[in-house]
Amino acid sequence: MNTFIALLLASSSFCCTYASSVDSVLNSNGLFNAFSALTEDGVLDVLNDKGAVSKAFSAFSQQFDKSDNADKLDVFQANLKKIASHNLNARKSGGFEKGVNQFSDLQNVRRFAGVFSAKSQRLHDFSTNSLANRQTFRCESTAKSRIVIWTYEETVQQFTGYKKSNKTKGFSSLATPQKPPLAKKWSTPPASLDWRTYKMVSPVKNQAGCGSCVFFATTGTHESSHALFHNGEILDLSEQELIDCARGDGNNGCQGGTFVPTFKYLTSTGQSLEAEYAYTGSDSDGWDQAECKAAGLNHPSKLTGWWPVKPATDEKALLTAVANYGPVSVAICVNDDFVRYKRGVLDTDCNCGRNHAVVVVGYGSEGGKDFWIVKNSWGEGFGEGGYIKMRRNKKNMCDIAGDAVFVNA
Repeated sequence: MNTFIALLLASSSFCCTYASSVDSVLNSNGLFNAFSALTEDGVLDVLNDKGAVSKAFSAFSQQFDKSDNADKLDVFQANLKKIASHNLNARKSGGFEKGVNQFSDLQNVRRFAGVFSAKSQRLHDFSTNSLANRQTFRCESTAKSRIVIWTYEETVQQFTGYKKSNKTKGFSSLATPQKPPLAKKWSTPPASLDWRTYKMVSPVKNQAGCGSCVFFATTGTHESSHALFHNGEILDLSEQELIDCARGDGNNGCQGGTFVPTFKYLTSTGQSLEAEYAYTGSDSDGWDQAECKAAGLNHPSKLTGWWPVKPATDEKALLTAVANYGPVSVAICVNDDFVRYKRGVLDTDCNCGRNHAVVVVGYGSEGGKDFWIVKNSWGEGFGEGGYIKMRRNKKNMCDIAGDAVFVNA
């Protein structure tokens, strides 16, 4: 295989249909910097070489601070082949691209929602405040036994954490939401908007191995709203306080949470700074034993109100909320395409219930595709610097408008 590649490199007259390095095709970071492939077949030749992939896996394990576990090598190699195949096709069709990230040694994240398949749970019907007519969603679990390789059940629990709420009260502490000064500049929503360009979005964070996505999504929305109402002041607020202190009503620390009790806590108590209540990514010995350490701490920001986007599942309503009130917390379905995403506009069939919480910070269009700009909580190494562009106006893809909340701070 290496001789084949060397011959291709030595041939100045060789004409090929696709020219790129293996790293470029995989959107990886120097894992295969010793290998070039002048054709699509050349890329696959490299990825079929167990020795080459083994070296890359060692570099991957170092890069993402993981154990160099030989049992995961086959999974890693299979994932690389899938990424390469997808990207070679995407670059011809103009679709989104996938890439190597911290999940590239995991298998069975295709549906990425197994943690919610144990029992059926009602979704929170924000549109009617009634559970009577709300559809129940379940995702089928096909996870294998827990040996060495993570199942998608374990992956969801560790890297998402959204739970479906059955609470229907306590939406708001204000009768009417207020538009922040910047949003008063337009009478109708602009055609495109990115709150990052106004410096109203806090840096991307990493929830690590704790199922605390709800606490990161609500904190991100809180931080942006505070900036919008307080002359652009960006606070670094404490997610750990929400893990430890926003208890009950479906909130279970690193085992997941939901919007209602979290926003109720933020309106009644507020939130301390990360510097005073640092993130540990754990809930002590379990949720029942978790100790809230917020007593006596300063809470420099507090929500004055929070509201569900109505009608639920309406993307136009979500766009109006983002334009008029700033970044919005949303719950979505995360599947394998989302997990492997690197760049472009994600266009996928999600086929699962909501299992992750994120923040919509804007919207736009490119290449004839409308999209949402979504802030994730898996660190800057995920996607486009921690962000993902998700297809907009495609039948509420991944149920992005189904459970959405905007706030005032």
